[in-house]
Amino acid sequence: MIAYLDASTGSMLVAAIAGGFAGLAVLFKFFGHKILGVFSPKHRAAARAAKEELVPADEEQ
Repeated sequence: MIAYLDASTGSMLVAAIAGGFAGLAVLFKFFGHKILGVFSPKHRAAARAAKEELVPADEEQ
């Protein structure tokens, strides 16, 4: 059977896709250095520096 697609279905799909990309962008902004640190020593050092800035070394467990 052929499903009925309302006129606003296309805009709902575009909004869902745009929301997904926005979510991925925020995720990458928060965890970008950790993700890239797997592949690059430069980003690994940047992630370590950011962590030390947020959590002092004496408070780590």
